Amino acid sequence: MQKIALFTIILLTFFTGSLLAETTGNDALRSDTSAAVKQAQRDAHKFKLGKANLKIFRQNRKNATSDFFKPTSATTANAAMLQDSAYVKAFRDEAYHRALGQHTTAHYILVDGFIVVDVAVAAYVLFHYVIHN
Repeated sequence: MQKIALFTIILLTFFTGSLLAETTGNDALRSDTSAAVKQAQRDAHKFKLGKANLKIFRQNRKNATSDFFKPTSATTANAAMLQDSAYVKAFRDEAYHRALGQHTTAHYILVDGFIVVDVAVAAYVLFHYVIHN
C-alpha cells in the first residue's frame, strides 16, 4: 500500500513539474544589442493575447508572422518606431514567444489542483505511516 502511494506521489509530482515547464526563447534575438530591439522587447513584455485570439492562436502555434503580433500605437511606447523594420521584427518575435508561454485560467486551476492532490496524498501517507509504526 505504501509503495503504491509513494509511486503515485512521485508520478504526480513529475507530471505537475512538466506542466510548469517554460518555453525557450530565441537566444540570437536576445543577444542583439541595438536600441530598437531593446525597445521592442520592453514594449512586447506587456503584450498579452485576448481570450478569443489566444484560442485561435493555439490552433496554429507555428504562425509567428500572424497579425496578432503586429505592433500598434497602443502597444508601442514610441509610435515612430513602427516604421523601423528591426523594431517590428523584434516586437513580433518577442510577442510570439510570450504568447507561447501564455496559459488560460483553466491551466492554472488544473496545475494547482494537482499540487493540492500531491500534498494531500503525501500528508495522508505520512500520517498513515506515523500512526502504524
